[in-house]
Amino acid sequence: MKKILTTIGAAVFLLGCSTLSQKQDQAPAQGQNGALSKTEIWKSEGLNAEGEKTLQYRFYWLDEEVQIERIGNGFLNPETKVIERGWDVFQTAHKDGNFKQRLWFNWHSDSEKVGAVGTSTELTKDNLKEVHFVGTSTNGLVSGVIKTGYSKDGRTISETVEDFISDGTHVLSSPVNTFHKLDGVTASELFESGEIILPTESKFFEPKLERLLGNWESKDNDGKVILKISWNAWAMGNLLIEYFTFLNEKGELANKGMNVTGIDPASGRITMWSIGKNGFGRSGGWDFISDNITGQRQGNNRLIRKLEDDNTITAYWQSKKNGEYTGQNNKYTLKKVVEAE
Repeated sequence: MKKILTTIGAAVFLLGCSTLSQKQDQAPAQGQNGALSKTEIWKSEGLNAEGEKTLQYRFYWLDEEVQIERIGNGFLNPETKVIERGWDVFQTAHKDGNFKQRLWFNWHSDSEKVGAVGTSTELTKDNLKEVHFVGTSTNGLVSGVIKTGYSKDGRTISETVEDFISDGTHVLSSPVNTFHKLDGVTASELFESGEIILPTESKFFEPKLERLLGNWESKDNDGKVILKISWNAWAMGNLLIEYFTFLNEKGELANKGMNVTGIDPASGRITMWSIGKNGFGRSGGWDFISDNITGQRQGNNRLIRKLEDDNTITAYWQSKKNGEYTGQNNKYTLKKVVEAE
């Protein structure tokens, strides 16, 4: 699979809009303070600072796999409706309900790596949200403040970016972007109607990880599933998202989480971030030991995965001692879940 069709189909979109299959009028309405509903789609048409037309779609949803809020924004060519760039946000709530913490990625459809990555803090007060963000790009630091105001009925957003610093330039304030909430429409319908069009092809940022894509399971000696892993290409192939779920002997949830992998624009290295409902952080990276063996580094440990064939993985943990990874601990087998035609 040298080139993947953008995130494997329209239903998945740039940020996994398969989770947005419900009609919008079935979701709770957004409150006046911008409180997140389960599923929302917003649209903006306007002009940029150069007077050129702009077209954006924004998606808000709850990622039920790990109980975190997700936001994705796609910038489309206003004439062709093709997605050109976008950003993804992974958001966790602070113990103080007025604060939320974000991990964000900025990307372009025709690139094979993340354009910028960083963190931010969201503060909500009355009908206004302020997001203070800072990050790194291939050209240096990026920072600014996003101010988002909500109308009294919660159906219109007015948004500006202030004190935006990027590539050595400073923009005091951006033009106002106005978003309107869409009702009675799903992400799939937007694609089917041609309102949003995917690029013809997008390259995956690391071909050596492509064989992991899909759903996998590990079973115990009694044939009970004890581990589920799902790897998905994301953000037009610029990211790899891994969901993992551990089950106990009764088949009950024991632990779950998410890892996001992409190329760190500051270092140029493949980097992994771990995300859960309690927060996120840079957690490691990958080693490519051979065409069939990968090593997922996390701290002083490394998870080896050997692809025996396209549907079988042998996995085990190694520990780092004297600068080298050794051992074959907690070995297990993963089998690919082959979906019925």
